[in-house]
Amino acid sequence: MGFKVTVTGGVTKEDIKLFKGIPIYIFIAGRTIYGAENPELAAKELKDEINKYW
Repeated sequence: MGFKVTVTGGVTKEDIKLFKGIPIYIFIAGRTIYGAENPELAAKELKDEINKYW
């Protein structure tokens, strides 16, 4: 059908593995990064986890 799948809403680095094997176009994890004590580290950890599977 041509849809691109976006995952949003409280996505954490622990959630990323749940989507393994699904062609996710975008993860939106604003609160996970914005609300973190160290936003830069939180963003890096999310990116590293995403890179394990895609």
